[in-house]
Amino acid sequence: MPTVTFTWNTIGPNSCKKCLALADYTWQFIDELPPVLFHPNFGVVYDVALDQSRAHGQGVHNCHCFVAVEIDDSDLTLDLDMAIDHVGALNNTLETSLSSINQFISLLRRT
Repeated sequence: MPTVTFTWNTIGPNSCKKCLALADYTWQFIDELPPVLFHPNFGVVYDVALDQSRAHGQGVHNCHCFVAVEIDDSDLTLDLDMAIDHVGALNNTLETSLSSINQFISLLRRT
């Protein structure tokens, strides 16, 4: 299952008090992506679906903060590698079976 981590970042010391309080706050979700990020003291602070800050209310575009997003899907990569190996084994089995069937048909045609 992929893990998504959101980290609140501020740019410079001139950020507002709310953004400074949110600095380096992280949210982590496993196998889900929420529509918004909720902070226990400030409520909804980020709209994930719209990729916009809601720390200062809707429609404020002068915010000097941003949310960094990290996605860890390494477990999916392992699952994909195992699936690829399984497909390879199935292909080998099918090729062997096809060869045996072709040999059998060849023997039937001789009689």
